[in-house]
Amino acid sequence: MAADRHAHERRTAHDEWLRDLRKEAYVGLVDMAEKAGQFVEGDRPVWESDPPAPPPELPDLDEQRKIMARVIAFGTEVVLALAGEWEEAVKRALVAASAMPTAWSRLMSRVTRR
Repeated sequence: MAADRHAHERRTAHDEWLRDLRKEAYVGLVDMAEKAGQFVEGDRPVWESDPPAPPPELPDLDEQRKIMARVIAFGTEVVLALAGEWEEAVKRALVAASAMPTAWSRLMSRVTRR
């Protein structure tokens, strides 16, 4: 009886520990996703303004690494898969965003020549 209670308490403590670590990892991941979203959404005013406005900042690479390490270590399989999909989407958005100023300049040069 005491052994069962002790095993239950140990499992409960472990579950709480894991829940707390996941919470920390997931809050960091959401914060990073919000910053990346603001970067992507804030890109248009950057290249439309004259002179160009400074772009919103992405989380630095060290911060990204630490957050993803926590997610990889403690996240569920579903969250890991979704985080991987999100990372790929951000990479595609950054590539597209980097091409926009050039495309915008080319468009404006054609429009203003007429």
